[in-house]
Amino acid sequence: MKPYVRGGVLEHFAPSVTALGGDPAALLQAADVAPEVLTVPGIFLPYASYLKLMDLAARETGAPHFGLLMARSGNAETLGTLGIIMTQAETVGAAWDTLIQYYRIHDTYGRVRLYRYPDTAMISYALPRYDQPGTRQVCDVAAEITCNIMRRFCGSGFRCTAVNFPYPQPCDTHPYAALGAEQLGFGASAVELHFPAVEMQRSLHGVSEELRRALDEL
Repeated sequence: MKPYVRGGVLEHFAPSVTALGGDPAALLQAADVAPEVLTVPGIFLPYASYLKLMDLAARETGAPHFGLLMARSGNAETLGTLGIIMTQAETVGAAWDTLIQYYRIHDTYGRVRLYRYPDTAMISYALPRYDQPGTRQVCDVAAEITCNIMRRFCGSGFRCTAVNFPYPQPCDTHPYAALGAEQLGFGASAVELHFPAVEMQRSLHGVSEELRRALDEL
């Protein structure tokens, strides 16, 4: 079976393309992606189509940082049911452990890992290969959504100590400023987000006991 990704990752695709003067429908057609991917909850698309669509969007809009822009409003709910389950964990670390355990529900191509060290922790998103058009875009989406989730869990003042990307440094790094990272790196082996390990112990707020009980019964 070909690898796939849940279409919810494209929830902000159309408005992002439109804001840059592009035509979302034309891009979907060019990438052979059904428009229902943007409107039908829970639908999936081949990962190869996701890569192609993101590459076309970046080129047609003239925004090589399109992935960062599209994912700027993304959060846990962008991951669908899996993201909602994350928000009901007791701690930040438990939330990411949950995502890693069930991530293949959302994406069968990429791989998420959490590394814990004495003083620091790192969340990574790795692909089997990085030489395909669109790779930069989907890596940027992963980094942006991960940063947004951590800000939601840890507070608006959260900052990664470093965010590294698995591609060469682009000429213009200003679009990465919204990530709020203290340091940017390029040429890594995966998308890597580093932060203090103490954040993993932080308790999550806004947990619904009713929802948590319902999830426990599944």
